[in-house]
Amino acid sequence: MIVVVAQLLLSLAGALLIPALAPVPWGWAPLIFVGMFLVANILYLAVLYLISLFLGHKVPEKDSRFCRFVTVRTIQWIFVMLRISIKVEGKEKLPHCPIVLVSNHRSDFDPMAVLAAMPERRIAYISKPENLRIPLAGAFVNRCSFLAIDRENPRRALVTLHEAVNLMKGQGLDIGIYPEGTRSRTGDMKSFKEGAFLMAKWAGAPIAVMATEGTERIAGHVIVRHNRIHLRVVEVIPAEEVARRSVAELTAKAETILRRNLKNGEEET
Repeated sequence: MIVVVAQLLLSLAGALLIPALAPVPWGWAPLIFVGMFLVANILYLAVLYLISLFLGHKVPEKDSRFCRFVTVRTIQWIFVMLRISIKVEGKEKLPHCPIVLVSNHRSDFDPMAVLAAMPERRIAYISKPENLRIPLAGAFVNRCSFLAIDRENPRRALVTLHEAVNLMKGQGLDIGIYPEGTRSRTGDMKSFKEGAFLMAKWAGAPIAVMATEGTERIAGHVIVRHNRIHLRVVEVIPAEEVARRSVAELTAKAETILRRNLKNGEEET
């Protein structure tokens, strides 16, 4: 939103100043406004791209607050431009300590929505390696301590989980992970894998269970219609319970909680 407001103010200033200072009819002001707004957007992307070239893809020693700020504001800007709004419920349930955030996975927009809706929390997502190699975006999220996980190699996957635990304990980051392992293309939630819950036990961290709805309807319908995303933190499993229960029990409980809440949400809509 900050980026959009700045671009709008710049465009408005140009639309008012150019006709006043140059031999341009005032009837051109709307066209000047639109033109400057488009140029401002292009320049913003160009600046981000140039910055990304200097960031590279080296694994950072510490989470970059600058890159996190830019990443969050840019996602918010993208959502405004694409006419996507986010409704969040249950944020007050989240404890003031590092958490493992688990949710159902319906779209590539899922982690973007969480980052945009919860800028006050420093969330690092565990994602497939390809996402960290995306031009421009990959360099920024890498500096936000996102971690790539090799789902085909269990040993390497465990190394990634240990790295995530170190981020939680060393830097106080939240870790976001989708226990389904990959997004559901049908909307039906897949069975949970145990990695997220093993990680929570290693870190001694609470597990926040969040329902994500609406992101699956965005692709192919941006701009032409207003899309709404609904994020609901439905329950937090406290650290004491995480320590007491087995990984299998935690996995089953989180999956049951989420299935029940997604079903209720569908019945209400």
